[in-house]
Amino acid sequence: MASNAAGDDKLRKIIALQQVQLQNLIPAGTILPYAGKSIPDGWLACDGRSYLKQEHKKLYDAIGTLWGAKDNKSFNVPDLRGYFLRGLDSGALRDADCNARGSFEGASSSGCEVGTIQSYGTSLKGIEIKTATDGSHKHDYNGVGGHPWNGAGPYYTVSVDMNSKNTKQAFIDVDGSNHSHAINVANDSSETRPKNVAVNYIIKF
Repeated sequence: MASNAAGDDKLRKIIALQQVQLQNLIPAGTILPYAGKSIPDGWLACDGRSYLKQEHKKLYDAIGTLWGAKDNKSFNVPDLRGYFLRGLDSGALRDADCNARGSFEGASSSGCEVGTIQSYGTSLKGIEIKTATDGSHKHDYNGVGGHPWNGAGPYYTVSVDMNSKNTKQAFIDVDGSNHSHAINVANDSSETRPKNVAVNYIIKF
């Protein structure tokens, strides 16, 4: 019985050692996409929450207050909800607006540093759309009843009865002064984005 107990104790120590070694394979501060809803043991959700420095010392040593802090006793984990991740430019000149990157509240990071954020944008250059500013011209309308007429002034009101079949053609003369037309370019989305899927980002502590 004593030998079995000693063997069990040795096995537990081996398992515990292997678990520590396995934990050390993934350094604190590692961020991974996670397909589940419940955050696994040894990890925290990247949701911007504040933790005490003493509570997760390894994680604090890894990331400090790059991602913000509530006070001098705490630090924030990254808040990656709704964000894509981008590799730090580090002088590669691929992030054209690197120096203008912002920071989370209370963060020690700014500019071209880990932990900075960037708002949405597009590299689509401005497209100039012009309309002719020629003066006098005519617009065709279907007026209710009456006879075709041609006014002498620049403005006329034409009533259109969509339910009436008794319509005749009428004209509106616009005077010869130059003018322009407003053009609205339709936008059916609230942001510019690639096709994507949603995951939970988690960070090792």
